[in-house]
Amino acid sequence: MANSVEHNRQAQRELYGEPLGELLGGVAERLSLTQSRIAAVLGISAPMLSQLMSGQRVKIGNPAAAARLQELVSVSANAEGLTAEQVSERLDQIASASDWVTSTAHRVATPPVPTEAPSAPYRLVQDLFRDVASAADYLAAARSLESAYPQIAELLAVYGAGRTAEAREHYTRNHA
Repeated sequence: MANSVEHNRQAQRELYGEPLGELLGGVAERLSLTQSRIAAVLGISAPMLSQLMSGQRVKIGNPAAAARLQELVSVSANAEGLTAEQVSERLDQIASASDWVTSTAHRVATPPVPTEAPSAPYRLVQDLFRDVASAADYLAAARSLESAYPQIAELLAVYGAGRTAEAREHYTRNHA
């Protein structure tokens, strides 16, 4: 069982950049959300969310719920400039969006983006990277470039497969 959970978490790392327990745990902490509220925003059951976060299940199968996850993570990454009321309104918008369609290449329809807090540049770059290829692809590319081009390898790993906090730190360090 433990081996299966670790395998699932590794698969989540490749799909989402990090295991869902870590990703959603950070979202919950930054936005002061319960697991129940996260499940409601994503449009999945609380037991399903629990299975995803514990690594018992690998991925969110519903494309609309997966798109909501991306938006929830984006709100979390950019919450610093928002009031609690603005965050709550944005979460309600995400939860009520029912017409999202995703593909492996890009999102066809997107929810409204709040004008109060534009996306941070590092998050925009991270989103672009993740729309183009999987975290596993970026990590493989980074490994192959590491010895000859370490800075490019770091860029691929951080923005293509790293956590948002790592992307923020990398952007700040290299844009100061």
